[in-house]
Parts: sequence; structure tokens; C-alpha cells
Amino acid sequence: MSVASPAQASSAYLYVGPSPSYGFYNQNDSSDLLRVLAAPTGAVPSGKCLDMWYDWSRESGHFDARMARSCRSAFSRDSGNTYESTNVFGFNKLFSCYGNNNATASGTCEIAIGVPSEVIVSIPNKCTRSWWLTSTGSYLYDGGGSVTSCSS
Repeated sequence: MSVASPAQASSAYLYVGPSPSYGFYNQNDSSDLLRVLAAPTGAVPSGKCLDMWYDWSRESGHFDARMARSCRSAFSRDSGNTYESTNVFGFNKLFSCYGNNNATASGTCEIAIGVPSEVIVSIPNKCTRSWWLTSTGSYLYDGGGSVTSCSS
């Protein structure tokens, strides 16, 4: 996996969970577009989920987390390309985790950058813009509150 420096476009897959599940991110600094995807391709037992986390620094030094979660076997949850109104500057955290719903960072993680214990995995919360798919098939979204409400 290659992680981009600021002012680049980059993407990567992080493999974790029921084989061959993966988290995916795509970032384009020049257009300020970001995408996160959680894609469990194997069976996901009841109460388990797959997350993809991307947390970046903005030019002002503030960090904002984005997360996609799927708790349903063979169904992915995708943010799609989202426009970020403040310039993306660099990475803070990048990882994918598989574990108990709302406690995935305590499960198995593939970590590229950062520490999973520093994010709030229980969603919705005021610090994370999140897209998730429940085990019953509901597609949910939460805007995460003010974009400047959290510092990590």
C-alpha cells in the first residue's frame, strides 16, 4: 500500500475480517474529494462489522474522521465521492477494523497510519461523518455534527 503525501491523489485497500474483506479509501487533494468503503465479502456473524476509517488533517491543523461500516455479509457500504469544503492537507489515521459492532477497533485491524483507539467507534457521534449498513439492511448516514467539533 502506498500512502500519499499532501497535494496528491491516492487510494489503497486494507484487508481484514472475513476473507477476503477489505476497506478502501480514495483521496484527491486537488479536487478535495474523499471516498471510504467497507466491503465484507465473506460471512459476517451476527453482531460483527467491518469498518474503514480515514482521518485527515485540514490546512488549519484540524482533523476530521470519515468512516464506512458494513455489518451485513457480502454487502458493502460506500460514502461515494464526497466533496470536502476545506482543503485536505495530510493523513492522521488510516485503518480498517473488523470486530463487534460499535467496538470494532477492539477487534482485528489493518493499520496504515495512526492508532484506532483514538477514534470514537460508537456511531453516530459528533466527531465522525459516517455511512453504515446495519445487519438488517438499513443504510444509514450521520453528518457528525460541526466539522470543527473534534480535534482528533
